Amino acid sequence: MKKTLLCAIVGILVVSPAAAQTVDTIALWNGATGLTPFGIPAYGTYGQTFTVTQGAILQRVDFLVGNCAAGLDFRFELYAWDGAKATGPAIRESSVITLPTSPLWSFVSVTTRVALVPGEYVLFASTARDQAGAPNSVCNFAAVLDPATYTGGRFVFLNSAANPNLWTGTTWGTYPADLAIRAVMTPASPAGIDFSNDFRTDFAVVRNTGGGALGDVTWLISDNVTGVFTNTIWGNASDWFVPADYDGDGKTDVAIWRPGPVGTAGFWIKYSSTGATGFTAFGQTGDDPRVVGDYDGDGKVDMAVYRSGASAGLPSFWYYVRSSDGMLGTIGWGQYGDTPAPGDYDGDGKFDAAVRRDAGGGFAQYWLHQSTAGDTAIYFGTPTDRIVPGDFDGDKKTDLAVVRSGGGTLTWWVRRSSTGVVAGQTFGLTGDNITPGDYDGDGRTDFSVWRSGTFWVSGSWVGVFNRAWGVAGDFPIASFNVR
Repeated sequence: MKKTLLCAIVGILVVSPAAAQTVDTIALWNGATGLTPFGIPAYGTYGQTFTVTQGAILQRVDFLVGNCAAGLDFRFELYAWDGAKATGPAIRESSVITLPTSPLWSFVSVTTRVALVPGEYVLFASTARDQAGAPNSVCNFAAVLDPATYTGGRFVFLNSAANPNLWTGTTWGTYPADLAIRAVMTPASPAGIDFSNDFRTDFAVVRNTGGGALGDVTWLISDNVTGVFTNTIWGNASDWFVPADYDGDGKTDVAIWRPGPVGTAGFWIKYSSTGATGFTAFGQTGDDPRVVGDYDGDGKVDMAVYRSGASAGLPSFWYYVRSSDGMLGTIGWGQYGDTPAPGDYDGDGKFDAAVRRDAGGGFAQYWLHQSTAGDTAIYFGTPTDRIVPGDFDGDKKTDLAVVRSGGGTLTWWVRRSSTGVVAGQTFGLTGDNITPGDYDGDGRTDFSVWRSGTFWVSGSWVGVFNRAWGVAGDFPIASFNVR
């Protein structure tokens, strides 16, 4: 049976929520009220359900536990919630957290960095995995007793003893209260090649199933989270693959650009929101369509091409169709010999035109035409590096990033937009396809390569892992805009 207790108080600094969707009942905690018994051997699982209404990155979770009769080991867990119990595999599990014997409150903060799709979830602390050989101990969990404090969830508990299988196998108990908890969430950003809108890059390849230069190609997609397989025949082997979210539903659309004369060249798109297909004549042979992006900031990717200057010294132009009103946009930026490197470098939600230029002496210079921050030039890398677009530090700005081959390996060099610091890391082998994306769902682009049927990922949160997908001769879709 749960009951409220008053415990000794220590000073707690309460900060305001940093972003929409952040859940913060700590701000309303009176500094004394707690729920008990949380511990060993009985009620070892205390949690708080909460609701996500739009895609978010759960950055951090704070809570308070105190008045422990003996030292206590437990872990923080994050699961989906089905209305009665935790469900599915763990979304996040922390390492062991140890609380001391103390009459005071301990402030616990757990960094999570995980993308969440809209739905209901449960954050909970549990001793179930760590009870073996541990002494009995009972602690208090800080709580707010007014159930109207937070209407998107409630306090839940479970007498799980040393059996974590009960988390997903039995109905939890409830009590009219909320834990004093702060779940810091920030808006999630698109994860690149994400066909299911779960903010994780999916494993996808294109295969020439028709044979020959004009053979039909099949898109083979394995969902990052569920592993569910889908396939779509779309385009031919001579097309440019330009997957992106053209209809603004959060899902990558299967799309190609087919070269040809004016009026024939254009984009063929299969829209995920409706299943409808469409053709838009745009561009001409010689254009580069891999510069598609959201240039007008309406949340939909705009069809776009880059047209290089015809000869030395002549200017280059960017052409795009604004999805917001269907009008043609034109940017004069760059010149013959430059390499396009677009992205949202100033973080205003609009794609910026950018080029890399050979600066001589083995150096490269990037010229950025930023929609809000204005024009700037930055020396970075060499003219022969592979340009790898992405947000590697999670600040919602495109970072300057390249991959350089040498000695049989690949070295990734990233200039973080948040600090301006340049750092390098070796990952991959010469000859690998470079496949950047957010594969672990923490809001940061990961180093990744595809090697003859296997994706290898150095996750910024989970570390190195791999997923077998495709066969030698396939083209990994995440490479489409690597230059």
